[in-house]
Amino acid sequence: MLFLFDINPYLQYIQFDTIGYRVFLSVLAIIVSIIIFNKADKKKLNRFIGEKIRFIAAGILVSGIILYMIGFWDEGSKGNILTLLFRATLSSLEMFVSHSDLLEVRHSMHENALYMFLFALIHFLAVLLSAILVLPLIVYISHSKRVLRKLKCKRLFIFWGENTNSFILAENIIQTQKDKNYKILFIETPLDNTESDSSIHFTHLFSGSLVKNEKMEHITEMGALLLTSQVSELQRIKGQSLKEVFADARLSFLYQCIEKQNIEDVKIFFLSNNQELNIRNASAFVATTEKKDSPILRKKIAVYCHSYYTDMCVTYSYGSLYKRSLGHNNINLIIVDTARLAVVELKNHQEYHPVRFVDVDTETATAKSPFTALIIGFDESGQEALKFLYEFGTFIGADGKKNPLKCYVLSSHIDEQKSKFYMEYPALENNPEVELLNYDHNTPAFWKWMKTIINDVNYVVVNQGNDAENLHFTTEMIQFVYSKRTANMQNFKMFVRSYEIEYYKELSDIAAYYNITNPQWGEKIVVFGTQKDIFTYKNVIEQEAVYNSVFFYETYAKLVGEKDWMARFKSLSRTYAQHQELAFHLNQDMSNFWHAKTKTFLAGVSDDDQGKQRLEQLLQCVQHVQI
Repeated sequence: MLFLFDINPYLQYIQFDTIGYRVFLSVLAIIVSIIIFNKADKKKLNRFIGEKIRFIAAGILVSGIILYMIGFWDEGSKGNILTLLFRATLSSLEMFVSHSDLLEVRHSMHENALYMFLFALIHFLAVLLSAILVLPLIVYISHSKRVLRKLKCKRLFIFWGENTNSFILAENIIQTQKDKNYKILFIETPLDNTESDSSIHFTHLFSGSLVKNEKMEHITEMGALLLTSQVSELQRIKGQSLKEVFADARLSFLYQCIEKQNIEDVKIFFLSNNQELNIRNASAFVATTEKKDSPILRKKIAVYCHSYYTDMCVTYSYGSLYKRSLGHNNINLIIVDTARLAVVELKNHQEYHPVRFVDVDTETATAKSPFTALIIGFDESGQEALKFLYEFGTFIGADGKKNPLKCYVLSSHIDEQKSKFYMEYPALENNPEVELLNYDHNTPAFWKWMKTIINDVNYVVVNQGNDAENLHFTTEMIQFVYSKRTANMQNFKMFVRSYEIEYYKELSDIAAYYNITNPQWGEKIVVFGTQKDIFTYKNVIEQEAVYNSVFFYETYAKLVGEKDWMARFKSLSRTYAQHQELAFHLNQDMSNFWHAKTKTFLAGVSDDDQGKQRLEQLLQCVQHVQI
């Protein structure tokens, strides 16, 4: 049975209006707002709100329910407590998302000054409490603009989007750069808000995770700056200037900062996992004109685009080179290919080269045993691994002929992948040393086949494009090796690709367990290609592999009187044919640098005294011939 009563006799007690009382409440509301704004400094606001929010929200909710019950005391709801409660609760909840049901409040209360003031105050506090979810962001953006306005440093690192790759690289920049004359700036885009639930909900008010914006906390901890873009994709329409493109993204302020005379070196990074979007953004940035953007083009600008070496991104890269050669701009487009960089990591470690997995005769610098590689998965990393192992696994045998070499590639999607691969590398088609096989490692047929080759395999690369699958296969494979392999384990190792930072610890733990518990066999599992190893200042910005190849070529050029590296680079920057020749030379320079490690190991050169003596003996046999 519903309890009914008449509230009208009690309304006379709130039919008064005191100016002093209103002023007091107004001042109180302002003070509360100021306190909240002051608490918006970094983690203090999070802690304050996390501890007090549910009590404050409950108080506002109850106050709203009482006010709405008074306001809805009319017509069909009059005297019906259950109906009043439902309607008032729903309307009170809606206050937190800035919705008001004032029009449904009976008209007589609209003329009550105290009621209207209390209604406005409670509604204001509800919206303010919800707005606190974004207040730290607003405050930090204002702070960032103040810093940028007074910026005196020479270098500016701009990260487009808040993503894991960008955070890892930014942290590495901070750790490795002794010269602190730079600033790091993140641009938040609309897509960043779709990756996580950042909208305001009433349930947030009663959760312990209010204002747990981990991305913004990460940025503040690094001391980086933050601006927001209106768009996720930069678009250049009908020959727009870069200035106009920035204006469309509501980033005119940033363009003005880049124009400052003291800013000499600008690096902008498009490193999200959406590679198509990265390419479109990078192309919009580099496709600029001298006339409209001449002030900014005098600066040294590098654009880094996370993408595989697709035909499209390579075209944009060489297009950027062509424009620089004409003097139209000073923008350099650099492709950050994680598949290549993952395998470069293996190339940079001499102990991971195929030469370490065969028996060698250092007197004749020849190989005495075959080299057999097994690649599981044929994504971009698998293709890079095959090219690496085929090139660096080729040796001269003791008989003076080519040493036996075999590369097996297994994938359940091999038929779809090999056509495009053979089109790019026709020399490997119908090559008896390379077999691309359609196998699923979850089938008995695969493990039956593995028994036939397990004693021959030296080098296993696992890169199925998925960390969970890599983790599962690695544990199966290493147990299979321990139980079925009878050949010497000295010339055997597994290399497992890690794609996401979330799985790195699990992969590392698995590798550590098997490596430590079998000390007689040593390290048998290596985790490579992790995000934290790829997105470093040396790899991405310094491009260590290119730097080493330049050093190697310069040494060679001085000996034989060739053009220096930069002169050759400039001379091959105009036509398509020149671009192809340049690409060949650059890749050959890098291969020559890494091949030198293979050759010195084959010849018995090492870091110890005996190895150094061996190097001196070999150098005495080298005759320099002027070409």
